[in-house]
Amino acid sequence: MCDYMAKRDEIVNFLDKYLKVSEIPDSSVNGLQVEGKGDVKKIALAVDACQYVFDEAHSKGADMIIVHHGLFWKDDEMRITDILKKRLETLLKSGISLYAAHLPLDVHIDVGNNACMAKLIGLKEILPFGKYHDVDCGYFGWLEREYALDDFLKLVEDKIGNVQVKHLFGVKKIRTVGIVSGGGAFAVSEMLEHGIDILISGEQKHIVYNTTKELCVNAVYLGHYATETFGVKALGNKLKEKFKDVEIVFIDNPTGM
Repeated sequence: MCDYMAKRDEIVNFLDKYLKVSEIPDSSVNGLQVEGKGDVKKIALAVDACQYVFDEAHSKGADMIIVHHGLFWKDDEMRITDILKKRLETLLKSGISLYAAHLPLDVHIDVGNNACMAKLIGLKEILPFGKYHDVDCGYFGWLEREYALDDFLKLVEDKIGNVQVKHLFGVKKIRTVGIVSGGGAFAVSEMLEHGIDILISGEQKHIVYNTTKELCVNAVYLGHYATETFGVKALGNKLKEKFKDVEIVFIDNPTGM
């Protein structure tokens, strides 16, 4: 009698289709990056593929790891040495599969980082926003009512997380909100085009500060890592619905950035 809970390939096929991996251009090599054992009892989810996450997944008995930031990127020079060698050794010796979903886990309308944050603050009529690699990887939408700027910032901190950096050069009443997780500061340049009152993103960029100031718009940054935990957690809930007997664990490895 087999004691596995799900087949690796069944999970991979589900993820590929559900996240529309083949349809979304990306610098990440999305999908199955490292092939491990064929039977999966436990899946670990994390933001970043790194040694800490791999060691934790191994200690917890995970058979598969799903991350937002994988090991392999299309523009990288591929040499299996040093850090990459150690990371791969950990996965291969343990028989752990590694699956990565970068932009597919930003843009997804149900489990994407940006859609999850939009739901948390109650955005309505959300539309694509924030073009990256020819893909709108974020969303913008309308709050049910207008908020004073300070009240809106409190809403963000209550529902999403701590605001690390504030670039407040725009309107003092907030109704339209753009959200681009992670390194989404580039989307500041699109705000006026869509009539967006404030941008929520993860990681600020020095070069964008003066653009924000000169465009007279608002942007707040909650940290790259902090804004990209939502997608993998939501995906974990979806996997639990689909593969009911597979155990799901989230490995937290905050960077403070």
